[in-house]
Amino acid sequence: MRFITANRKSIIVLCAMSLLASLSAFNNEDEVFTSERSGNSVPASSFTNFESAHVSPIAITPNGEKLLAVNTANNSLEVFTLSEAGMVHFATIPVGLDPVTVRARTDNEAWVVCQVSDEISIVDLTLKATIRSLDTKNEPADLVFAGSPQKAYVSCAERESILVFDPANLGTAPAEILLKGEQPRALAVSPNGNTVYCAFFESGNATTVLNGNNFFNFQHGTFAGGVPRKGICSPQGGCTVIPNDVTNPAGPYGGAVNAAAGIIANSGSGFQPPLNGANPPTPESKSLIVRKNAAGNWMDDNGGNWNALVSGSAAGKARMTGWDMPDRDVAIIATSNNAVSYKSTLGNILMAMSVKPATGELFVVGTDATNEVRFEPNLNGKFLRVNVSRFMPPSGAATITDLNPHINYSTHTSAPAVRQQSIGDPRGIAWRADGSKAYVTGMGSNNVITINGTGARTTPTPIVVGEGPTGIVIDEARQRAYVINKFGASISTIDLATDKEVSRTGFFDPTPLVIKTGRKHLYNTHTGSGHGHISCGSCHVDARWDRLAWDLGDPSGAMSLVDGKSFHPLKGVKTTQFLIDIIGRGRGNLHWRGDKGGFQDFAGAFEHLQGLDAPMDVVSMQEFSDFLAPCWYVPNPYRVLRPDDGTVTRMNAIGVRGTGISMQTVPDAVDLFVAMNVNCAHCHNAQTGRGELVGNANVAGTGAGTLVDFTLNRNMASDLRSSYRKIGFFYNTTECTSGFGLMSEGVMETWFNDAGVGGPGAPQGYFGDYEPEILSWSGGIFRSNCSACLDDFPLSDEQVNDVQAGVGLRTLGTVRRHGRTDPDPVPIGE
Repeated sequence: MRFITANRKSIIVLCAMSLLASLSAFNNEDEVFTSERSGNSVPASSFTNFESAHVSPIAITPNGEKLLAVNTANNSLEVFTLSEAGMVHFATIPVGLDPVTVRARTDNEAWVVCQVSDEISIVDLTLKATIRSLDTKNEPADLVFAGSPQKAYVSCAERESILVFDPANLGTAPAEILLKGEQPRALAVSPNGNTVYCAFFESGNATTVLNGNNFFNFQHGTFAGGVPRKGICSPQGGCTVIPNDVTNPAGPYGGAVNAAAGIIANSGSGFQPPLNGANPPTPESKSLIVRKNAAGNWMDDNGGNWNALVSGSAAGKARMTGWDMPDRDVAIIATSNNAVSYKSTLGNILMAMSVKPATGELFVVGTDATNEVRFEPNLNGKFLRVNVSRFMPPSGAATITDLNPHINYSTHTSAPAVRQQSIGDPRGIAWRADGSKAYVTGMGSNNVITINGTGARTTPTPIVVGEGPTGIVIDEARQRAYVINKFGASISTIDLATDKEVSRTGFFDPTPLVIKTGRKHLYNTHTGSGHGHISCGSCHVDARWDRLAWDLGDPSGAMSLVDGKSFHPLKGVKTTQFLIDIIGRGRGNLHWRGDKGGFQDFAGAFEHLQGLDAPMDVVSMQEFSDFLAPCWYVPNPYRVLRPDDGTVTRMNAIGVRGTGISMQTVPDAVDLFVAMNVNCAHCHNAQTGRGELVGNANVAGTGAGTLVDFTLNRNMASDLRSSYRKIGFFYNTTECTSGFGLMSEGVMETWFNDAGVGGPGAPQGYFGDYEPEILSWSGGIFRSNCSACLDDFPLSDEQVNDVQAGVGLRTLGTVRRHGRTDPDPVPIGE
């Protein structure tokens, strides 16, 4: 169980241990024997749920005698002994915060990746104890052992790098390999051990946004001396201007839009679905999503070619000539010298990898979105595919196979029996030793499917397992596979001869009942979608995002009225937002425009976007809301440890990624709390950043042309706690790692003003003036240091779900081994 004190300044990790009931033999092949651990859930108020994702959460020791499984909710490693009779619980071993991966280095030593505490816990399986803790960069995800001599390769997702440890000399600092991609997580090793593969979880899908919003380039007054005050400007004088590419005459439509709609058409000169003639032209943004096709052309969903505005040399465009986004999906690392190459165009969210035995072909499972297609009716029930991608490293041609070949994507729904065949949210893949068959887990569909050597399904009927299956390992000696069910806190045993689950073994799970009950509404693809392969979690991945933007308007829709404000059904491009800690924040309204009065208003998305026959019922929506309310943000790596007074002027100087493998220069900018109290609080709620409603401009009495002039902005001030995760969108590079940046449409690049605080009209000056605040926004804001941050927002609260920076850090202690005191103190806990 995990407890955080009321002031959120310390964390205590406890382990609750209990014995497994003994397993019994079962004779009926259709009967699944379930063995449950004792122990009760804890109250949500006493539990910290970061909703951390499993990466490689289950392993078998080299001698095949022990099964290792992370217990993320309990901050522990569960160890089972294996025999022909089944599995028996051997130990519960405390490790760091939120373990997501375990690998066995030897029969007696396991390495556990702990994502929130940024560490590797090295576990002695004989002592049943963590004997050493290795610090990592931010948000470690996976590790593998490779090379000769053997090294440990650790992916650090938020840092976008690989750390290389020498197990024979852990006192030596690890080497770091900076990667060019978003959220590197899953790792795999070539058969000869000489190559390490790393999949980018948020790899993108070759889509990007073209700005069509004049808000980013309008003029509102002048500076002293007559210098125009254009775009988004700060009181310090820095301004950022983003040209309107959509209305640039060099575009495929000559800069024109459909006069009746106010945006570019998606079906020739008209719309599909047909335009509702009763509506006026939309006042919303005209921004547009384009996708790079196989020929290298940047195309919209109406066949328009935007090369001139994306990579070409058209006058007045936002991007540099030659701009590109290579869509790197897998990094290929040579263990001999750590040289890196890349493989592209495999998918968008890449969740797990496995190397096919003997051939060395790499298989990657994940999802690929069709966000370049506009409008909710055209996307309903079919806005992404669940795929397996394969290629022969290093540069073989990629083949992508749909893991749901039974789905008819011309409709939005399937018959219930067909829906049960679907796999959704795939999180694990493991091969039989002879390469004849692989097993793929569906965390959202609660099942496992099998594929052959070409990636095709071997049977339409999945193997039903527990709730939330993630990792899977094969036990060839006993003809079994073991699947860890993250949400069900259990391990399913599959008989490889029959491909059926034959037992399910539970382990202790302290997760509060309110989280267990409501979690399915985010992830379950069978009950949450018409075809059984998508869910809310398909875009809001792990309650976060897919790092994309979507245009979910409806040309045929009607105007709506929310809190006295009128909203057009053509809402424009909007980036996916975090769901963590959104309930009851800001002013209560949700979505970028504030067009949802409360969370219950999203019930219709289950019908109109996910393909169900009706909106989600009221009880389920309340369960969904109750699940999200106690979810917590992970510690912000850029936050100084105790930002509790006005003397703090800088964020934690750990480095901000730039283009390629460069680091950006971050200006000092204005004092941390001065910026928030004097400037930020005019729009942003203190703790979350979520703020003013559309149409209200700035709060605290500021008007057009004063301070930060957001008069023309039609979107709510965003939750700033996730802003630091959006680094990667730039206009000045040929190797962008993301197609979407900041602001509602994702059109503001994350390149900062490296010349210091911006002068009047300086490029990127607005972001440069506030960059430390934006990157480090989380926790530590109280009425004593920012009264305006709280007083102007009716739902503001000093107590929100943000843990302070440094939570989970280890301190040096002394560990006793075999009755003696270790001469070298090692990090062992707080």
